[in-house]
Amino acid sequence: MIFHPDARLGDDVAVASGCGAGVAFPHPGAPVIGDRVYFGANSSIIGDVTVGDDAVIGAHTLVTRSVPAGMVAVGVPAKVLGAAPGRPADPTIPTPVDGAADTAAASAGDPRRSSW
Repeated sequence: MIFHPDARLGDDVAVASGCGAGVAFPHPGAPVIGDRVYFGANSSIIGDVTVGDDAVIGAHTLVTRSVPAGMVAVGVPAKVLGAAPGRPADPTIPTPVDGAADTAAASAGDPRRSSW
């Protein structure tokens, strides 16, 4: 783990191996991480961004924009997928409709759909 000295971490943050949080040189500002956030292996949080309470950052994810509380973010650059399973989501953030097919498959009981 490599965290910039100005990065702020909340309580009960779980960090897998290879993660980092730092500034986006030459721009000032370090990440602010909320409480009960989970960082998957090799994820990076760069710049003056906030990761809200109860958020989940997937493995190998590059966060360059803020992630709302209780949401899952994955990819390079990070994309917010929706509410994190079993975590309170920010009610002011609408759930993305990108996964409409996945939602339909899950409601139809499609066995190929993961229930994570």
